[in-house]
Order: sequence, then C-alpha cells, then structure tokens
Amino acid sequence: MKTLLILFCIVFVSQESFSQPLLQKPVTIRLQNQSLGRALEIIGETGGFSFSYSSGVINPNKIVSVNADKRPLIYVLNELLGKEYKYEQIGNHLVIKKANIQKPAVVAEKRKYNYIISGYLRDEESGEGLYQVSIYEKTGLSSAISSDFGAYTLQFTLVNTRTSVTFQREGYADTSVDIIWSDKPIELNLNLISTSEKEKPNDTTSAVIASAADTGKAQLPDNKPKPIDLSKLKQKLRPAEKWIIGTRQQVHLLNIKDSFQRAMQLTFFPPVGTNGILSGQVTNNFSINLLAGYNGGVNGFEIGGLINLLRGNMKGFQAAGIGNIYNNMNGMQLSGIFNHGKGGANGFQAAGIYNITQSKGRGVQLAGISNINRSEYKGVQIAGINNFSGNNSSVLQIAGICNIAPKVKGLQLAGIVNMADTVKGSQIGLINIARYSTGVSIGVINIIGNGHHQLELASTDIQFAQIAFRSGSKNVYTILGSGFSGFSSNNFPAWGYFAGIGKAFGYGKRLSANIDFTAHELMYRKHAMNLSTAARFDFTFNLKIMRGLHLSAGPSLTVMGMDTRLEEWTGYYSKWQDRSVYFRSIEQHYGIMALIGWKAAIRFF
Repeated sequence: MKTLLILFCIVFVSQESFSQPLLQKPVTIRLQNQSLGRALEIIGETGGFSFSYSSGVINPNKIVSVNADKRPLIYVLNELLGKEYKYEQIGNHLVIKKANIQKPAVVAEKRKYNYIISGYLRDEESGEGLYQVSIYEKTGLSSAISSDFGAYTLQFTLVNTRTSVTFQREGYADTSVDIIWSDKPIELNLNLISTSEKEKPNDTTSAVIASAADTGKAQLPDNKPKPIDLSKLKQKLRPAEKWIIGTRQQVHLLNIKDSFQRAMQLTFFPPVGTNGILSGQVTNNFSINLLAGYNGGVNGFEIGGLINLLRGNMKGFQAAGIGNIYNNMNGMQLSGIFNHGKGGANGFQAAGIYNITQSKGRGVQLAGISNINRSEYKGVQIAGINNFSGNNSSVLQIAGICNIAPKVKGLQLAGIVNMADTVKGSQIGLINIARYSTGVSIGVINIIGNGHHQLELASTDIQFAQIAFRSGSKNVYTILGSGFSGFSSNNFPAWGYFAGIGKAFGYGKRLSANIDFTAHELMYRKHAMNLSTAARFDFTFNLKIMRGLHLSAGPSLTVMGMDTRLEEWTGYYSKWQDRSVYFRSIEQHYGIMALIGWKAAIRFF
C-alpha cells in the first residue's frame, strides 16, 4: 500500500527554517483522488509539522486532487479546502478553523399596494348626493372631487396596508375614514353632516374601518346638488393665482382646511408636479419650479424658471426669472422683474423692476424702477425711479426721481423730489417737502411746515437790487436768487444769479441772525462774463416788525474773480478794486479781489 502511494504521489516540501511562517512555506505536491485527511497528513509529514482540526470543521473523507509546484502552503490549502477557512499557527502545529464570513444582507423590496376606493357621498339629513366634496389621502397627496350625485373614485399607491382618507366640503363636518388595503376595489358610501344644523357635531367624526366587505349600495338621489360658491375665494385670490390655478384646485382650496409638509417638490407647471393638485396646501423645504410653481409655502429654498407663487409664507431663499409672489417673507428674494407680497417682508429684496409689500417690513429693497411698501417699513430703499413707504416708516431712501415716506431717520436722496411727514435726518433733491423737520433739507425749493420760508428783497455793495427765495429749516436752508448791478456805458444791463445755503439763529423770536454763503455768476447782456464769479459770505441781523415782515442788515465779505477784457465792465472793476482789501493779478487780464461790504433787506413770511 505504501508503494502505491509513492507511485501516485510525489511530494516535495522545501527545507526552510521553522522560524518562517508555515503558511508561506513553498510546497510542491501532486495528488490524485486522495482523501482530504490523508492529503493533509502527507503535507504535514513531509513538511515537518502537523495539522489540527475537528471533524465538525472539515470532512476528512472528502476526495480531493491537487497539483502545485513550489506554491505557498496557503495556496495549496485554498485549493484543497476553499477560502472559507482560517489558520492559526501554534508552535509546530497549524490549526484549521471555520472563517466567520458575513454574507451581505438581502434587502427585500417593499411591496406596493394599489388602492381603489369609490362610492357615493350624501347629505345626512336630505339624502341628496353631495357635489364638489374634496377627498384626499395625506401620505401620497392623492385627491379627487365628487361629481354628480356625489359619486367619486380615489386611486393611489402606497407601501403600507393601512391609511386614512379624509372627506371635506365647505359647510360640512370633516370626516376621516381608516382604510385597510384589499386586492379588490373598496366601495365606501358616506353621509356627511351639515354644520348649518342647530346642534353642530364635532369637527371630525369617529374613524370608521372600511374594507372590501363594505359593499353597501347607495340610493341615487333624484335632486342634483348645488355647487359650492367660489366667488368669495376668487375675491381673495391674486390675479396670478386666478390665471395659474384651475377650478378643481380652487375647490380644494375652499374645502380643505389641512396643510401639509414635504421635504421637496418639483413642478413643471401647476398642477403638473410632485405635489399635484394639492400643491397649494403644501409647505416645502426645497422647491424647484421649471416654469411656474404654486405652493403653500417655502421653509428653506425655492427657485423658479419664471414665477414662484406662494399661497402662504416664504422663509429662506427664493429666486425667479420673472417674479416671486408670496404672503410674508423672511430671508432673501431675487427676481428678474418683481417681488410682490400680500403681507410684509423682512430681509433683502432685489428686483429688476419693482418690489411691493402690503404689511410691516424691515430690511433692504433694491429695484430698477420702484419700491413700494404700503405699511410700516424700516430699512433701506434704493430704486431707479421712486421709493414709497407708508405709515410710521423709518427709511433711508435713494431714488432717481422721487422718494415718499412718513418718517425719515437718515437720508432721502432724489433726483427731483423728496416728500416726508417728519424728517429727522436729511433731504437732498431739487424739491424737498416735509410737514415737520429737525434735520436738513438741501434743494432748489424746500417746503418745510415748521421751516424757514422767506421772500427777500435786498440791496448790497455788489448789486443794488436783489430778489431771492430762502427755503428749508432753520438748521439749513437754501437760497436761490438774482441781482441787478446797473447799466454799462453802452446802456446794456449787468446782472447775475446766485445760489447758496444758510443757517438761522434764534429764528421765531423778535431778534435773530442769519449766516449765508452764496455763489454768484456775473452776467453781461445774455452772456456770462468770462470767468467772472464771486463767492459771498453775509452775516445779517433780523428785526421782526410784525408777523411775516422782517428787516435785515449786516456786513459781508466777497471774494471775486474777474476778466477785465470786457470794456463795458471797466467801470465796475475799477470801483470794486478801489475799495478792495485784497487784490492779485493773475496773468494779464484776470484778477482776484476781496471786498468787505454790506447787505440790507426786507424779508416776507
């Protein structure tokens, strides 16, 4: 027997030191149809080590074959046993153990259950079929509306075998019914209770368990029910809502009192979207509208290709190619054309054309044309044409044409006109209007209710006849006027116009004072004299003769620059130069002089 084994088997085990790991020993072996136990015994004898294992780990009677040429022992063992074993070397022994191989868990695919629920809905008292009842399932937001005689059909798919269906109609108590799935259509007939009865029931009826066994037949009523009145709802809808949502969605808006929350939604154009026809009742955390969207609200992020239309509030970030329509806003809004709020806005709004809010707001509004807030607003409004803020607003307004606000704490800056009730800051524009101001209004015309408005007729050392209008507040007022210097030797008029600012001290009392700074342009005939200008400082005392009439007089300082090449003005230049306190020639025909003079005036108002 030993001879036969030698004939069928030639074994060579390299003579390596036992300090080398056994599993890495090179092995050369050829075995044909040998038992596994004997094969391990031969490998161990020729290699100078032994195997240790239990009969429960391997089957020693298993017939195996192996052919290896100077391959590591671990390779030979994997050929004999497979890769489901592990090995532990203890001295000159190699222990064979079963490896703990974790098989990947098999995730069972959740089964989907198709529900088909149909039946008739009737009035509890009259037995008449109820038309336009909203029927919906909350989990999948599936919905239906009852048709003639109260007939309805609701179909949806869930991964649960149990759910709840709700029936709601204006003027009727809400009814919720628990539904157990059946592979057959479920027939469910209900009588709804009118809330117009003297003894009104609870808002929600007791839950009912319905299954395929509920097969009671309803008697069809003879009278067709009256449709619900949508006129009051349509009065509350914004124009864009009337255009985007259809009658079926309006029926749901009137009937359904519940609101829903969803992590996200995607809409192409209402009601084609993941929230379907109930989108107006859903507030989403993440919302994308490819063209336009109609949703209950946003609590996170919304972006739309054209229009984002919210029935409720926006909190977070919202952007649209054309416009955002919302109730109240807290966060940031960007749009290509408009942001239009039925309520207020707190945060940042930017629009290509306009921002409109109806209720209290705070933050920043930027618009290419107009910012309009019809209630109280506190913050900053910047627009290309006009800004408007109502009620008790405190705003900083900058506009190309017009700013209007009840209260200004800061600045109104407009290309043409600023209007405010109360100013505790500054107004800068061509025309500034305020009922009460403790700040500064700078413009050509300043009409301030408690301010400084005077028509002045004066004579000075430069122009013996002047007329000017002084308007603004006593802190700062503007001066706009013209003066006549006389006729030249050729009998042509010499005149000029001037503008400046001033401040009143003690105005309102019998004795007061004014400090005025004005810039003058000297004219000859219809043309300005070359480089002939003057800067003038006047300090005048005012005596109030009676209400609306003041006498004023005081000293002045004039710094004048003049071109002496015009012969018609030679006499004027000589006269002014003779009494100047300072004169300096610049080049040949230009000079600068300083004169101390006087001013006397009569002021009206």
